[in-house]
Amino acid sequence: MGKKTSPGFNIILPLFKTIYEYTLYGKDYRIAYFNDNILIFSGKLVSFNTVEQKDNDLVNISITL
Repeated sequence: MGKKTSPGFNIILPLFKTIYEYTLYGKDYRIAYFNDNILIFSGKLVSFNTVEQKDNDLVNISITL
């Protein structure tokens, strides 16, 4: 979850939209994810979804690798 006006959020959303387009057109790509003790190398995007909340400026992102 993040604010629509957040600089980091405005970098991540277009990045994942581009990766999602790669999956639609069958182009080759790899995703690496590092967080605490979770390491994923050569991951693929399974699903990507954004939901904007109407009562504030927050957006929920759901990403499945």
